[in-house]
Amino acid sequence: MFRQSTVKRFWSKVDKSKDCWNWVACKDKDGYGVFNVNPQRKYEKAHRFVYELEIGKILDGKIICHHCDNPSCVNPSHLYLGTYKSNAKDRQKRNRGRNQNGTKNHMAVLNWEKVRKIRAMWQSGNYTQKAIADYFNVSRGCVTGIIYNVNWKEQ
Repeated sequence: MFRQSTVKRFWSKVDKSKDCWNWVACKDKDGYGVFNVNPQRKYEKAHRFVYELEIGKILDGKIICHHCDNPSCVNPSHLYLGTYKSNAKDRQKRNRGRNQNGTKNHMAVLNWEKVRKIRAMWQSGNYTQKAIADYFNVSRGCVTGIIYNVNWKEQ
């Protein structure tokens, strides 16, 4: 299916020293390995390439998912065939992905200490929501969400 030289080149870019076999060459913005399969510049995700190499054809409408949640892992035993829907459910169940709340969100400007201070300032009755928002350099809507436990819910 693949030329032996391509397979050899692929495995030369993999670190097998741990349980997750990590791709150590080029990666995309999400951390998935990217592999140039042939001279016509056909790039493929490394985990998809190794799935086809070691397990079999990827069926139409299916995607390759990771049991290990490590996008750069190419260990075939960590990969399984799924769908976009099953992958989204898995991502939600494991509390991963782009829609993270609180300090898990890479865009968060607040932390739990500041959130508790916002609530304390509001409960004191000495501050308006706008004053609190200005103090923490966030929107008034953000403060409202925190005060009414819409955002930053205590676990």
